[in-house]
Amino acid sequence: MRRKFAAVPLATAATALVLLFSVVQHLPGGDRFVSDIGVVKAALPLDVSLLRTPLSLYVPALDLPVWGRWRRCSWCSGSPRWCWGGG
Repeated sequence: MRRKFAAVPLATAATALVLLFSVVQHLPGGDRFVSDIGVVKAALPLDVSLLRTPLSLYVPALDLPVWGRWRRCSWCSGSPRWCWGGG
């Protein structure tokens, strides 16, 4: 039974990060802050891009349509379950 719910804390944390970054992004000056810590672009140096890559999964993209945002949120919530062997 314990193994069955092993990914719940990770999925909850991933969802909370997406929500947190979404809220911060809509605050005054928050868009710049979120972009500085989590947006990965091809024009950035490789070391900066590699440092930002883990957080970039949780940063909401304003240029995505609603279904794209939903897909990203589903991926961030489902990937911990997959990594822990939850299927």
